[in-house]
Amino acid sequence: MTLRWGKEPARSYPVPGNLEELSLRWSYVVWKRRRWRDDEKLLAGLARHAVEDLGAFSIQAAELDQIAESDVVEAGLPYDNKHLCYLPWEFLLATATSARRAGRNLLVIRRLLKPAVPDPAPKPDSGPEAPGLPLLFVQSAPGRLRRQYIFDTEYKLVRRALHLHTDGSAESIHVVDSPTLEKLRAEIQKSEPVIVHLSGVDSREGKIDLGQRDLRGWADPGFYLQGRTTGPASDEMEYVASGAELGGACNSIPTLVSVNCFHSSSLAADVASHGARIAIGFQDEVDNPLMELFFANFYRDLLADGELQMDRVVRNFWRAMEAARREKATEFGASGNSLKGTGIVLWTRDALPLKRPRDAEADASLERRVTVPALHDGGARGMLECDIRPWPALNYSLLHNDRSLFKRFVIKTETEGTVFDLRVSVDLDVAGVRHSYSTSLDLRDFYANLSRIRVSLTSDLLRSLQENVYSSIHVKVQCQGQTVHENTHRVLLLPINEWRDDPLNGAWLPSFVLPNDPAVKQITGAAKKYLQTLVDSPLSGFDGYQRVTEEDSDCVHKQVQAIWNALLHDFRLDYINPPPSFERQSQRIRTPTQILEQQSATCIDLALLLAACLEYIDIYPVVFLLSGHAFMGYFTSTAVHDRFGELFQSYFEIPIPWKERDGMPPQPWILEKDARRDILDLVRTGGLVPLETTFLCNDQGFFNAAQQGRKNLTDPSRFESAFDVKRARDNHVVPLPIGGNHS
Repeated sequence: MTLRWGKEPARSYPVPGNLEELSLRWSYVVWKRRRWRDDEKLLAGLARHAVEDLGAFSIQAAELDQIAESDVVEAGLPYDNKHLCYLPWEFLLATATSARRAGRNLLVIRRLLKPAVPDPAPKPDSGPEAPGLPLLFVQSAPGRLRRQYIFDTEYKLVRRALHLHTDGSAESIHVVDSPTLEKLRAEIQKSEPVIVHLSGVDSREGKIDLGQRDLRGWADPGFYLQGRTTGPASDEMEYVASGAELGGACNSIPTLVSVNCFHSSSLAADVASHGARIAIGFQDEVDNPLMELFFANFYRDLLADGELQMDRVVRNFWRAMEAARREKATEFGASGNSLKGTGIVLWTRDALPLKRPRDAEADASLERRVTVPALHDGGARGMLECDIRPWPALNYSLLHNDRSLFKRFVIKTETEGTVFDLRVSVDLDVAGVRHSYSTSLDLRDFYANLSRIRVSLTSDLLRSLQENVYSSIHVKVQCQGQTVHENTHRVLLLPINEWRDDPLNGAWLPSFVLPNDPAVKQITGAAKKYLQTLVDSPLSGFDGYQRVTEEDSDCVHKQVQAIWNALLHDFRLDYINPPPSFERQSQRIRTPTQILEQQSATCIDLALLLAACLEYIDIYPVVFLLSGHAFMGYFTSTAVHDRFGELFQSYFEIPIPWKERDGMPPQPWILEKDARRDILDLVRTGGLVPLETTFLCNDQGFFNAAQQGRKNLTDPSRFESAFDVKRARDNHVVPLPIGGNHS
């Protein structure tokens, strides 16, 4: 491999023997970025690891200093080394140089060495050729995916950025909808486009969208095209094209190919290897609005007289990355001024000039203040477009933990410059009580993403909802006094005690652990006599981990056993099936007070009840989810909990095989299938004690419950996740305001 920066010639570096491990490790770090992106301590540790691992390539500290000063670096990667190509170089180099750059950004460009298809021979000079079609826009959501994707917004942004129009006498843009591989190849051969923009679904996201529940196993990178079957739903309606097949379809014709889908970096490498001069993809998963924002800025002024201007590629790539970083800073605050793991990857077959654009050059177009036209000339509505989609159903636990009301809230313009004085107001109406949000902003980079809009939750009705209730969200957008958008959206408010086990809501299960419910104090009060008997001391009380030593944590076991005995003997509970929720993947959760009053509970009710009791006495609980079942456990000391916390960092020390990766990366208080073996090791050493809480309804003792809890964790096919309640609290996931009987 090679590295090139500044005006220096490319330098060659040896490939280390543990390259496969490094590629696996760092791609896993990027995939699990939710765990570390807001933790400065973990980021500092990652920076040290990055320097060490680059040292395995013989890249020295002095060279990292020079790279940091240059702002732009090219990594030359041979196409025949897949592990080298898949290593997230953007994140690795940026992390290793982060302390040296003092807040400046680093742009990484990948140059493809040893491509599969050599450069075509120069054509004989036969005079000037007519330029090909500027843009072939391919939108692909075939078969059963069709209803799940809309490409209109992206198409408009790309068209406007390239200054292309479809109403002229000469065609400048052609749209192809969900083609077969053969049709894609024929369209490219026919139109000879300068740019091919592929927008669609990658192989892994497609598996999820098609309802394939077993996501274990790393799907080979691919792009969904139309299959040969167009009749009733079948697996043949969709075809997953490999990167080599996409590259073969391009056949060295387009200068630039953009592959706009998740996990498309390797697809872009394949396309470039088969002849495209430049290809763009994404290392992992990226917010869809961020993708659109990137391309809207990258394509701007990239064409001149129908030809792609190679000398503008680095400038535009820098400009687009800066726009994406500004968007993240607006969305998350000062700490968001970094993409932190989001890899936007540019592959090139050519040695591009590595020159960072001057700030004045990069941002000059943004300095022009845009005044909206008068109403008789189209007004603000003619210049701005709003794409606003609330979540159709709102769960209180989602809003309670500072999540957004909106799936998408984007304001766009095709006008270069800064559109000033935008005002946004949002009102959530609950039985005549309005919960409001308002903000003002200036629109630059064509695009503003306001999807993280929140409202304050103060309604007693919201906190007492027992059934689904339809409500409304009123949205108004104004620009310089003119109304751009105004609409009222119907939304479904779910009961406050309803937990939804889905990717959006499932993470907030710790909010249903209610240590301040009055019944918890009642249970621990009743348990005190059992504790005094177990420790043979009439003065003993619950004191959490205060008397734990390195050699002895028996006091913790006895406190938990005392609460177990109180629930078993004083509160005689029966097991009951979950109450109806009328929503898929949902379950109504009983509060501790309701459990005692009704003397019945489900498996998840019992797990959360005992977890609440332990949190009340300052013992750290963990909630386990199996397929169709829930139970809980506890840590025997704070030191053990700290060691458990290291599992959240084990993305680095313990690279996880591709075959064990599963689903979306979790929140930083959740461990999933890939951590089961490590959790079981902690159980076997006695640091974590799982308890089968349904045994409270079966007259089973504490030790039998612990034995069954251990057995529960031995079946890898059933294990789903573990929720660290203490870590959730540290991440501001707080109990819901539903203590007591809220019925």
